[in-house]
Amino acid sequence: LVIDNRDDFLDFLEKLLDNGYKDMTLNYIENVMPHFWANDRFIKLQEKLIGFKSEIKT
Repeated sequence: LVIDNRDDFLDFLEKLLDNGYKDMTLNYIENVMPHFWANDRFIKLQEKLIGFKSEIKT
Protein backbone atom coordinates (compact mmCIF):
# COMPACT_ATOMS: atom_id res chain seq x y z
CA LEU A 1 0.00 0.00 0.00
CA VAL A 2 1.45 3.35 -1.05
CA ILE A 3 -0.33 6.59 -0.15
CA ASP A 4 1.61 9.82 -0.52
CA ASN A 5 -0.93 12.28 0.89
CA ARG A 6 -1.77 12.71 4.58
CA ASP A 7 -5.45 13.36 3.97
CA ASP A 8 -5.77 10.32 1.73
CA PHE A 9 -4.08 8.21 4.40
CA LEU A 10 -6.42 9.50 7.09
CA ASP A 11 -9.40 8.79 4.79
CA PHE A 12 -8.08 5.26 4.38
CA LEU A 13 -7.81 4.80 8.16
CA GLU A 14 -11.31 6.20 8.73
CA LYS A 15 -12.76 3.83 6.13
CA LEU A 16 -10.95 0.87 7.67
CA LEU A 17 -12.42 1.68 11.06
CA ASP A 18 -15.90 2.39 9.68
CA ASN A 19 -15.88 -1.00 7.97
CA GLY A 20 -14.94 -2.91 11.11
CA TYR A 21 -11.19 -3.35 10.65
CA LYS A 22 -10.39 -2.19 14.18
CA ASP A 23 -7.24 -4.24 14.70
CA MET A 24 -5.78 -3.24 11.35
CA THR A 25 -6.58 0.43 12.07
CA LEU A 26 -4.89 0.13 15.46
CA ASN A 27 -1.77 -1.35 13.85
CA TYR A 28 -1.54 1.54 11.39
CA ILE A 29 -2.15 4.10 14.15
CA GLU A 30 0.61 2.62 16.31
CA ASN A 31 3.06 2.71 13.41
CA VAL A 32 2.40 6.28 12.28
CA MET A 33 1.88 7.90 15.69
CA PRO A 34 5.17 9.89 15.58
CA HIS A 35 4.12 11.51 12.29
CA PHE A 36 0.48 12.32 13.11
CA TRP A 37 0.36 12.82 16.90
CA ALA A 38 -0.75 16.49 16.67
CA ASN A 39 -3.15 16.11 13.72
CA ASP A 40 -6.77 16.81 14.75
CA ARG A 41 -8.25 14.19 12.40
CA PHE A 42 -5.79 11.61 13.68
CA ILE A 43 -6.69 12.41 17.29
CA LYS A 44 -10.41 12.06 16.51
CA LEU A 45 -9.73 8.74 14.81
CA GLN A 46 -7.90 7.51 17.92
CA GLU A 47 -10.81 8.62 20.11
CA LYS A 48 -13.27 6.81 17.86
CA LEU A 49 -11.17 3.65 18.03
CA ILE A 50 -10.99 3.92 21.83
CA GLY A 51 -14.79 4.21 21.86
CA PHE A 52 -15.09 0.98 19.85
CA LYS A 53 -12.70 -0.79 22.21
CA SER A 54 -14.77 0.34 25.25
CA GLU A 55 -17.98 -0.97 23.66
CA ILE A 56 -16.37 -4.38 23.25
CA LYS A 57 -15.42 -4.54 26.95
CA THR A 58 -18.94 -3.69 28.21
